[in-house]
Amino acid sequence: MIMKFSSRSVPKSASNGNNTEPSKRLIIHSPIIIRQAPSPPPLPFIQLFRRSMDIEAANKKQELINGFQNLINEKDKRIEALINEKKENEKKYQEDITKLTNEIQKLQKQLVVIPQSNTPGINNYLRLMGGVPGIYKCLTIVSGALLYTIYRRCK
Repeated sequence: MIMKFSSRSVPKSASNGNNTEPSKRLIIHSPIIIRQAPSPPPLPFIQLFRRSMDIEAANKKQELINGFQNLINEKDKRIEALINEKKENEKKYQEDITKLTNEIQKLQKQLVVIPQSNTPGINNYLRLMGGVPGIYKCLTIVSGALLYTIYRRCK
């Protein structure tokens, strides 16, 4: 509360009761009380609690966001590693295919394929070839109506 003095003029007749000179006025200094605006009341506990809860919630949200970003980064690294591993496996697969193709070509040069049938001449021929020490029976294949026996030549 602030006290301030102000001056105001009052007719003399009101001050001493004599109404002799109404034009002259008596100056009286009286205090005028000026009230300051009250300070805002302190926040209730609930509002303070809500603010702290909001801050905690914001911190938790940020932690969750950071956690998800870390998970995403880990998944991205795993995906990149899997892609690189797949590329390496494809290269190895192609190399294996090339090696196997070369081995098959070498084996094809060493193999003799003779068709079998129920005719006695071919069966006798096969029996004779089976007895030859340089050639022996490796595999029998059924293809359509024909039966093939694959012989391998030994060097």
